[in-house]
Amino acid sequence: DLGDVGLPTEVDIGSMHAERKPRLMATRNFIAIDFSHRRLRAIEAVAHRGGIKILRSLSDEVPEGITQDDSSALGRWIGRRLRESGVRADNVIFSVNREHAVTRRLTLPTTNSDELPSMVELSLKRDLPIDSDQAVIDFIEVERQETTTDVLACAIPRDVLVRVSDVAEAAGVTVAAISLRCFGTAKLLGSLPENQGRNALAIDLGAGGFEFVIANDESIGFARGVEVLPGSEESEEVLVPEIRRTWISHTLADGSNEQIESGVLLATSDVAHRLELDVSRALGLEVVALDAHPMVQVPADFDSDTWPLAGLLLTRFQGSAAINFAAPRKAPDLQARRRQRVLILLGLVLVAAFGGWTLGNKSLSSARVSNAELAAKAKIALKEYHRNRRDGFRLEHLEAWAAIDPDWLSHVESIRSFIPDPSLVVLDDLSLALVTGGIDHEKRAGFTEVGEVRMEIAGESIDRATIDGLRAQLVAEENIRLKSNGSEKSGGRRLQVPFDFQLRTDVESATESGGGS
Repeated sequence: DLGDVGLPTEVDIGSMHAERKPRLMATRNFIAIDFSHRRLRAIEAVAHRGGIKILRSLSDEVPEGITQDDSSALGRWIGRRLRESGVRADNVIFSVNREHAVTRRLTLPTTNSDELPSMVELSLKRDLPIDSDQAVIDFIEVERQETTTDVLACAIPRDVLVRVSDVAEAAGVTVAAISLRCFGTAKLLGSLPENQGRNALAIDLGAGGFEFVIANDESIGFARGVEVLPGSEESEEVLVPEIRRTWISHTLADGSNEQIESGVLLATSDVAHRLELDVSRALGLEVVALDAHPMVQVPADFDSDTWPLAGLLLTRFQGSAAINFAAPRKAPDLQARRRQRVLILLGLVLVAAFGGWTLGNKSLSSARVSNAELAAKAKIALKEYHRNRRDGFRLEHLEAWAAIDPDWLSHVESIRSFIPDPSLVVLDDLSLALVTGGIDHEKRAGFTEVGEVRMEIAGESIDRATIDGLRAQLVAEENIRLKSNGSEKSGGRRLQVPFDFQLRTDVESATESGGGS
């Protein structure tokens, strides 16, 4: 019997430690939906003062024209009814009855959280009455000892989850979680102030029969689902004997060690109040209808058979650990971790390379701008350089020209040394002039100016022999070039023979670049 599974010890479904203070996790609206046994139950809630505030609730029979197997038609009808009721949220927690699930309390020989998923799967699959490959398994940690860990493991057929997903898709909502209805019941029961630190019983009459839950501080000690014949879900002649039979079965099986002092009925208000006296007599303890909860604010038109859904939303909003078949806990993929490390390393390398490329690109751009600026300055400086060079050449040219400075008196004295006795030769004219043939430039020598001193000598001689002797002396000098300006003839004004000579001698000046002479 998949729905008749007892848990002999306490299981915390709200959190790992029941004494932990609730913490608000979600702020957006969530919906909880249960569509089992041809009845739609739904509530929309939001976080409110450490608990939840129910905005809307809905309880409605599924139309007869929609079969149980037609997920598409059922989902479209659910979506339409949600919109008609004003429900706006699209994140849904779907409730599944205990009749579909297998639950086990397991003690595993490890404290490594990464090893728990695979160990839970191996331990639970051995006892499953269904094909293990078609089961979806999830678990929550209950208690951790020095070398072992206690977990609550749950399994459900994959076909159930596929049907829930198909209905959600047709309804146009998002599956946020899929959990068991009895967990919501235990959450409500354990969070009641009067049940703190003691065992309490909850009987949920809204699941096509009833679910029998014993909890202590939100921890399940026992959970069992019992179905009744269709049409007798609200019949006290059927329900009260079945509830008594389940109670006796549990008492005999577990030795009646829970010391349960009170219980609550979860159902529509009229059914719960009608049955509370008969159930109390049948069980021998006080059982009352749950009309209010300190952590759940309900509207005036609240459908009280949706209380377990409020417990599931309270668990969600408080961030407590819970079974979620939509996202079961899986063993970590070690290869994926290696791949992640490789990808992280590759990412860091790429980031470093990109950073280096970015910095290099910025440096290159800066260098290009700097080069452009320097090229512009160099272009301007080159013009200035050529202008300065031209000015320098002009200066050197002038300095080379100015460096030619003949010693005119020395030249006159040298000519006078050749002139015979004044009784033999008389000078009529003596003129000196500087004649230049241009300035030359060599890379190493710089500017070189070659000039000539031209001397004109005119006079009269006593005879031709004297003139010939003077000519011979001048011609004999290596640095003097002699030229007669006219034919020598007789008949001077004072002496017998007139003469007119032109003498040339070189004057050189080499000036290095920079102005040296």
